[in-house]
Amino acid sequence: GVRVPGEGCNAAGFGYQEKAEKDGEGKVVKDDKTGEPKLVRNWNAVLNVDYPAVELATNFRSAMTGWNIATSNWLRRCVYERAPKGLELTMAFGMSALWHGFYPGYYLTFLSCALFQEVARLLRKHLRPRIPLHNPVAAVLYHTSSTVLTLVSLNYLAAPFVVLSLEKSIAYWTRLYFLPHIVATVLLLFLSSLKTPADKPKKE
Repeated sequence: GVRVPGEGCNAAGFGYQEKAEKDGEGKVVKDDKTGEPKLVRNWNAVLNVDYPAVELATNFRSAMTGWNIATSNWLRRCVYERAPKGLELTMAFGMSALWHGFYPGYYLTFLSCALFQEVARLLRKHLRPRIPLHNPVAAVLYHTSSTVLTLVSLNYLAAPFVVLSLEKSIAYWTRLYFLPHIVATVLLLFLSSLKTPADKPKKE
């Protein structure tokens, strides 16, 4: 309840910022005439929750980075980017659980989030190139399905975060037969074994 009022410090001018514009690949966009980086001006410097990004997320990563933005940025810089290769997500989400406290529910939620986010990344990597997004109908179906799947996953994973205790968390997931976890694990094993076109060896 304090997040939105807290962001009211924009009224004092603290939220104004100028950042270099970046393209879809994360590269800085430069002005054609001056060669200088193009600047994006906004009032998001103190924004801590991007509600549309969370409530209408089309992928797991958007939902995670849109909530508690300041902490997400800290975790990315101080944990994710410094973690051993292959353990980035596990260590970042593990630290996030530790950040919240010592209730078992926190660790069940955040460590499961690491699994689901990795599966979501692999799904996007292998599935998105095969979707004709230039077709409006296909694009709407793809993005709608992604949003629904993301929100259903978040609600499933959030239960232990709310109930906190190990017994109640396991009882809740047991009622659902751990099906999302099973599906996510199978997808992780299957998708990890696939090769993208860029990974395939070139013909001589």
